[in-house]
Amino acid sequence: GAHVVIPDDVYFGTGALVADVFGRWGLTVTAVDMTDPANVAAAMRADTQLVWIESPSNPQLKIADIAAIAQIAHDGGARCAVDNTWPTPILQRPLALGADIVMHSTTKYLGGHSDLLGGAVIVREQDAFYDRMHRVQTVGGAVPSPFDCWLLARSIRSLPYRMRGHCENARAVATFLA
Repeated sequence: GAHVVIPDDVYFGTGALVADVFGRWGLTVTAVDMTDPANVAAAMRADTQLVWIESPSNPQLKIADIAAIAQIAHDGGARCAVDNTWPTPILQRPLALGADIVMHSTTKYLGGHSDLLGGAVIVREQDAFYDRMHRVQTVGGAVPSPFDCWLLARSIRSLPYRMRGHCENARAVATFLA
């Protein structure tokens, strides 16, 4: 079996998938506080194949140093994946920070209106790993409906404006609370 390092406050659905489904297939998991890259380094093992980052994390909004953790993963022979659902590509570009894989729930900010269900996986390289992931997606039927694609295309056009509004509102709340 393989080993994966995940955040100690990983999104519930991700944690359940890793433990309840993949765990039965022999995957072992170590959960660490990723606000300190040294915790990730200490969790790495010879069989670690993936380091999964959420930054900001869900639900605690912890921030991880993606570049430092990606380097630790690569030094240990593992890939680095980032769930970029919350910041979106507008605010954070994990591939530019060294990640190998980026995941988005298109249901959340990318979709923006709670009217579609979907996700996206972006990879740095179209290699054998990509081919395996694409095969699982294809044979598993994990493809969006044409209407969900249309809804997402509609929503993507307004994403920069919506994210600017989120940031302005967050700044106003932070200023008020300071």
